[in-house]
Order: sequence, then structure tokens, then C-alpha cells
Amino acid sequence: MKLKRGLSTSMPVPYPAASGVTTMEKSYIKMRGYRIEDHITYLSTGETETREYTDNKMVKSVLTLIMMALRGDEVARISYWAIGTGSSAWDSAPVNPSVDETHLTKEIGRKYIEPEDMVYLDPETFEESSTPTSCVQVTVTFNENECNGLWREFGLFGGDATEEKDSGIMIDKKHHEFIHKTDDMVIERVIRFNIAFA
Repeated sequence: MKLKRGLSTSMPVPYPAASGVTTMEKSYIKMRGYRIEDHITYLSTGETETREYTDNKMVKSVLTLIMMALRGDEVARISYWAIGTGSSAWDSAPVNPSVDETHLTKEIGRKYIEPEDMVYLDPETFEESSTPTSCVQVTVTFNENECNGLWREFGLFGGDATEEKDSGIMIDKKHHEFIHKTDDMVIERVIRFNIAFA
């Protein structure tokens, strides 16, 4: 197709490859949150329980946070773990989160993630690493007086996130079987994030 000077077209026009040069292979990056665990301690009895969950849903807004980190924005890091009660309808008809979601369905509270709550892991052995890697583990403990109520969802937030509900840039979202957290329970919640070529 011949184009007049000054006009454009939506059709892709490939550049000819230089002699001896091959076209670049496409590459894709995949990020996921996985190995999600709750370690529950019942204070009145001392009994413990561990619950494991399937992978979470990374949402589109995490891409903004990644670009902020590459640019060097100080607020780019993960800073809050939010808990939500979600919807009681999920108990009988589970619903998966959407990649377009930007906040929890019904947040009831959140806890600040201290820098020491995040550690690098070797992506092959999952041992803690003293140098940066492509795998990060986040561990937060919700004490007996924190975020009590029905838990059905969670999300981690960064950017301009504060202690205010629904603030900040959401990284991921997870729906799970409900937990009725009371002041008799301490819950240590763990998640790993990994980024790799798909």
C-alpha cells in the first residue's frame, strides 16, 4: 500500500531486518502471588492452625506501581495489608476477583507493613537471600485487637496508601473461605511474590 506523505495508517509496517540481523524474540513477564498461608493461634487454648490458599489475582494497577519503582518514586513500595469482609454471597457461590479492581469489596481494616516484614528469597530454594532477587516474601501479624470481624478477602497496597480504607494503589486481591477473627485469635499471614519471564 502506497502512503501519501504526512498521512498515517493503523496497519503495522515492519522494518526490514539488516543483513545478518535476526528479528527480536518477544518476551513476556509474569508476576504472581502464591504460597499464601495463615498461621492462626487461639489465645485461650494455645492451639494453632494453618490454612493454605491458592494463588491470588494480580490486578492491573500493580503495573503503575512497578513503573513508579523503576522511576525511583519513594512511595512505590508495598506498605499496607488490607482485610475485607467481602460479600456473604461468596460463601455459597465463590467469585474470583477481576484484574480491573482497585480496592477491596468491603474493607474493614489494614495494617502497616514494616520494611523488615519483607524479605528476598532465592527463587529456586526459597531460602532467605541477603541480596535482591525476583522473589519477595511478606509476613504480617494481625494481633488479637486488629481487624476483627469476618475475613473473606485481602489485598496489598502501595503508592500513596495510608491507614485510611481504600487508599493507595492495589497490588493484588484474594477471595477466600471466611474466617471469623475474634480477640482470641492472632493471625500471621504470609504471601510470596515472584516475577519471571513467562
